Amino acid sequence: MMTWPEAVALAAPGSPAVVAGAVISGMLISTTLVLVTASGQVIMLKLHVGDVDDAEAFYHAVFGATVAVELGEGARVLTMEEGPGFILLEDRPDDEDAWNGSFLIQVPDLAVAEAAAIDNGATHQQAFEGSPGGQQAQSVDLLDPWGNQIEILQLS
Repeated sequence: MMTWPEAVALAAPGSPAVVAGAVISGMLISTTLVLVTASGQVIMLKLHVGDVDDAEAFYHAVFGATVAVELGEGARVLTMEEGPGFILLEDRPDDEDAWNGSFLIQVPDLAVAEAAAIDNGATHQQAFEGSPGGQQAQSVDLLDPWGNQIEILQLS
């Protein structure tokens, strides 16, 4: 049997646990150990692009994203009707600190979304079809014109 101080030690500062219990005569007779985790919601995807104006046109044509905020030269926030928005950051092609993003987006019609992306400069990488978790799914991996990977998913 665990004593109260031993149980409390499990929930010490920095530990992702909280202990609740009943103590009789210094002995712990019942405990509940609850793991505490952070939770949240993705609200923005940060993408590095070669040209903010061209990226705005691409993400508008493919996913209907619209400008929400101009953050100054070379930076813009786009939002979509549903889901997270995009923070577009313009990098020079020779910028050593530039890096590429990656995201997955679920759409109602994979063929329409893929065609719009390709028509607006995306590059096809690969396709997938299967039943993960028992649900029929199709997806396609693309690169936007700046090398950010987009996985477009349709669930059946």
